[in-house]
Amino acid sequence: MKKFVFFAIILLFIALTGCNKPYSALDEKGKIKRTFMNYIGLLDKKEYEKSFDLLYFGHIPKGGNIKMYIQAQKIMDNMCSKIEYQASEPIVSGNLAVMDLAMIMHYRGKGDRRVKKLIQVFFVKSGGKWKIVMGQYQIRMKVLKVYPEFAKNFNLHRDKTFIWENNKWKEIVQNKKESTKISNHTSEVESN
Repeated sequence: MKKFVFFAIILLFIALTGCNKPYSALDEKGKIKRTFMNYIGLLDKKEYEKSFDLLYFGHIPKGGNIKMYIQAQKIMDNMCSKIEYQASEPIVSGNLAVMDLAMIMHYRGKGDRRVKKLIQVFFVKSGGKWKIVMGQYQIRMKVLKVYPEFAKNFNLHRDKTFIWENNKWKEIVQNKKESTKISNHTSEVESN
């Protein structure tokens, strides 16, 4: 019964968002959402080579390293029992786009161990298709050297990390030396 309800929700989502339209018939925001949904779907199916093809590496002189990428994805699969994604509407400016993303990672092991990362995902239109620039803040900053328009056209911010502790999200703050400490305040981030 649960599987039926889940698939019914997916079908309703597809009908409401135009996911059944061909890629070429979508507007730019629709193409970006489709690209991201395809990427997450491929990760869920562990089709890492295909998901790698949706990534953009124009900011890296030698391109991406597929072996390191696959190894990192396998490590995440071993560490996390589930990863949830909550994405905002993409903001598009020409051949560039930004989308805010919350990733909630449920770690394997005893207890309710969760981490929430609030990041921005960059998109670059390359060869007529939207490609994803994944990575942490430092990696995205390298993209700014190639595409300084990102900083001009979008409200960019640093990543934030939260841990689930005592039924609340608590922010982990990076200090100047890049070491971590847990802040004393509790963030107003929702639990799910």
